[in-house]
Amino acid sequence: MSLKSWKEEFYSVNANRVSIKNSGEHVERKWVGLSKKNIKKHNGKKVKYQIIFDDGFFNVGDLTCAWCCIAYKKNTKAEYFHSYACGFCPAVQSGIRLCTDRNTQHSDSPLEEFLYNNRIREMLTWIRQARKLIEKKAKK
Repeated sequence: MSLKSWKEEFYSVNANRVSIKNSGEHVERKWVGLSKKNIKKHNGKKVKYQIIFDDGFFNVGDLTCAWCCIAYKKNTKAEYFHSYACGFCPAVQSGIRLCTDRNTQHSDSPLEEFLYNNRIREMLTWIRQARKLIEKKAKK
C-alpha cells in the first residue's frame, strides 16, 4: 500500500478538476481517507498537515479541497486569495460556518481538530451537515 493506492481509493481526481455537483462527495471521500485507520491501511503516517507514504506525500489543505478550489475559481479579487475566497465556498454559501471557525462546543475548528488533534469526526460532521444544506438548497 502507498500514496498511489490511497489516492486510488480516496482521491482519484485532483480537487481543482471536480465539478460543483460532485464536490461534496469528493470532499467527504478524501476526509474518510484521512482517518487513522485508512492512513495506516495504506502505510501512511500523519505529520501535521501532511500524510507521508513511502512513495510520496499528500498535503491536507485548501488546494486538495474541492470546495476551496471552487471558491478560488469564483473569487475575482486575487489580492484576497485565501481569506476572501472562503465566502465563495459552496459549504459556506449553504449557510454553514467556515471549516476553520471555532464554535462553543469545541475548542478547535473542524480543520484544527484534524491538524492538531488527529481527529476527523468534527470535520466529517461538518462536511455531512454542509452536504445536506447544499442538496436542500439545490432542490429549491
